[in-house]
Amino acid sequence: MKTLRFPFLAAILLLLVSFSSPTRSIASDNDNPLAGDALQPPPQRAAVAAAGDFKPSLFQPSAFLAGRVAVQLIFVESDGSKEPSTKDWTDAQVKLANSQIVTALAWWRARLPNARIEFDLTSRIVPSGYEPIDHDLSTEGQWVGDTLSRMGFTASNYFEQAYSADDSLRRARQADWATTIFIVNSTGKTNGRFADGHFAYAYVGGPFLVITSDAGPYGATQLTPVVAHEFGHIFGALDQYAAAATPCTQQSGYLAVPTTNSQANNCGSRFICIMLEPLTAYTDGAIDSSALGQIGYRDSDGDGIPDPIDTKPAADVLVKQPSGGTRPTVTATATDQPFPSPSGQSVTINKITRIEYRADGGQWLALPPNDGAYDSSVESTNATLPLYDGQHNIEFRAINSVGATSPLRTASVT
Repeated sequence: MKTLRFPFLAAILLLLVSFSSPTRSIASDNDNPLAGDALQPPPQRAAVAAAGDFKPSLFQPSAFLAGRVAVQLIFVESDGSKEPSTKDWTDAQVKLANSQIVTALAWWRARLPNARIEFDLTSRIVPSGYEPIDHDLSTEGQWVGDTLSRMGFTASNYFEQAYSADDSLRRARQADWATTIFIVNSTGKTNGRFADGHFAYAYVGGPFLVITSDAGPYGATQLTPVVAHEFGHIFGALDQYAAAATPCTQQSGYLAVPTTNSQANNCGSRFICIMLEPLTAYTDGAIDSSALGQIGYRDSDGDGIPDPIDTKPAADVLVKQPSGGTRPTVTATATDQPFPSPSGQSVTINKITRIEYRADGGQWLALPPNDGAYDSSVESTNATLPLYDGQHNIEFRAINSVGATSPLRTASVT
């Protein structure tokens, strides 16, 4: 299999290039070609987390858009082993799609300056016995499952395969979130669509999105705004065009934000937004407040940190008094406390960056982490404090990756 890697530097460079003007606009929200593109994944078995473990679970590949995001592009290449192969990727097609998706990700990063986003993009061509463009949603599992099996992921259903693939990518790329973009070759199809008319769709909250190489009526050179729209679904944003019939009060995302800019049911607003009309909104760089909230980009206290990463650590500290000429010892555990989600499991992607102490109001000093590095949301330390005989008042605190500190814990030794 051919694997290509695109460091995020390429995306930053692409921000310096003017976005191309759209060649098509949608005349009516009631006749939107993307209608039916936001799908709900089927319920999965609950992922049981250990007590005090607030890391995202296997079934939370993309809870909110912040931090480091790993994205894998899968170009599905039919090999004729299960049904006739009628499409073959060319280097030019792969290069064109890759460059447009890099630009779509760069567009999102530019819209969310305080979310600390880093994209890690990989691309590969993966064989399948099926020719995906000849299928529809009812048989999606055949080619998706077969493709993921060829990548080494097997499970009882293709959604579990996809969640496992995302989780594996997340761990391999040391990312906070991960998603998969399947690109299906539609060369020669006059409408650039699957058998049922779909050409781009995504599962809200993950684990993957699908787009044809021609993006249906948009054309092969307009993947960028369409992918940008679908990527919003991956992180919880809902459709706003009238044909989607999204109720104004329908909540979505980690923060359970209602879709107040929906054009169904007379919600009362019509802001330009990537979730309403991709081409115009992409050019204008526009996202309304409800879609921003649904992907987690809301700053309730105005401190410049989006709510889901506006977290604070807590520390448990036990100090053992010295005896017989020994020095005091400390055992401490710090856990980053998630911003509470009203819609499901609360998680944090922030890390504990230090556990430290000071004696008698002096300088703060770092304590060594037990595992050798401060790189997770839960960290512990066991250390001997270099304090000599006499009474000392000691303070302890933990600091997380957005600079928030835990409440002070105090102890006295004699």
